[in-house]
Amino acid sequence: MAERNFVWNAEPDGLTLALEATPGVLEQFTTQAQFDMREATMIGVTSGREEAWFIRGTLSYNCIEDAFGAPFPDLTIAVDARTPADLGSNVAVGWLADELNIPLRMRRVPVAATSEQYRMIERGTVNSWVSRSVWNQLPITRPGWVSSGFVRPFADLSAPGVDIGNNGEGDFHCPNVHDTYVDNLDDQALWLAMRPDLAMSYNLIGPPGMSAVVTEALRGALASAMADTRFASNMENFTGIRNRFTDGATAQQDLTDTVNAYIRYKGQVDLIARDVFNKYVR
Repeated sequence: MAERNFVWNAEPDGLTLALEATPGVLEQFTTQAQFDMREATMIGVTSGREEAWFIRGTLSYNCIEDAFGAPFPDLTIAVDARTPADLGSNVAVGWLADELNIPLRMRRVPVAATSEQYRMIERGTVNSWVSRSVWNQLPITRPGWVSSGFVRPFADLSAPGVDIGNNGEGDFHCPNVHDTYVDNLDDQALWLAMRPDLAMSYNLIGPPGMSAVVTEALRGALASAMADTRFASNMENFTGIRNRFTDGATAQQDLTDTVNAYIRYKGQVDLIARDVFNKYVR
């Protein structure tokens, strides 16, 4: 939040930029935000649109359809949510559990950052994890987890048309939930609006009002770097995050569309968040 506010208020000379893990849509609608992401200058996006729900291998489920209507065992995920507004994109997981009748419990924890999530999965504090980047990082951060079956795919929660694929230790064989199970057009739009952070990850942004010359120079430099096979491969190997580059002009429109869609559905999303919090968070 502080970084986005700082960049938003910086001189639009191209010298102050931020590399953000999320598009900042949810943060925009908090009291601390001083920015409107539709007006920030988008330089480009290096990855995103993937989200994996994976489970401990001790669970009896294969993919998500095995849990439809199952009375038990509960799928447990960790959330650091004190209020419905704190659920973020996990609102969509609760909505999906209701729609598909999946046994779910959200375990409230003080901190649900990546390092804590690793420990909770290892100890069995929770038996599943929803993450946009960890699946592809597992062969680096926890070698053998996937190949041994300690964790397994459960549901591909990625954007429409995206297949998570193989992370080097195993294939994410479960189907894309949006493409397979969310049939109604209104539900499809709601599904995306509940998860605006999925739209892009590791996006490079600048303050509003940057000149076209400076903007295009920065966009061109990033595009050239991402087109360099050696650079892109080294970055992917270093981060463990799969590259999905989107050029700045396209990303600018994508971000505007994402914010507008969230605004359109925000009232409905807030009601769903309240219901999900009351039903699943313990």
